[in-house]
Amino acid sequence: MLAITFGAASMAFADIPLARLAHLFAVYAAADGAIAIAAALRYAATGISMAGLLTRGLFGITAGYMVVTLPTVHPIGFYFLLTAWALVTGVSEIITGLSDYQRLDSNTYQILHGIVTVVLGMVLLLIPPTGLQAFFPLISVNVVMGGVLLLLLGLRTEALRSGR
Repeated sequence: MLAITFGAASMAFADIPLARLAHLFAVYAAADGAIAIAAALRYAATGISMAGLLTRGLFGITAGYMVVTLPTVHPIGFYFLLTAWALVTGVSEIITGLSDYQRLDSNTYQILHGIVTVVLGMVLLLIPPTGLQAFFPLISVNVVMGGVLLLLLGLRTEALRSGR
């Protein structure tokens, strides 16, 4: 739900200055990171390797912290941070999804989320850093797609847990 909310908010406020969009991203990345770490700790007891979730969580919190603590958000610096975040997060999601694919039937959504996020990072690598604000609607749509995939993952995991 967090990703869907962030994506909708960034679409609605796409015309605000890049520094404010960067702060909106910082809140999202830090909250997403905290949730990823909590999930990794929760699943650690099951014996599933959660190194991918821990990596995603730590990188998200660090990215959010860096955006907030930098005196001014320089567009090029934010571009590289956002690109790195997308690539690290996507690869971490894929690793987590593949880590115990046999035991968790619902990992397909997690792997798809990772792929969608890696594609975002790769698209960001292809655009010039100065054009980042023009691509924020694309970033927002990507984040909403990822949020929907994670929501489906949660629903499928809950259905498996309850035996449905």
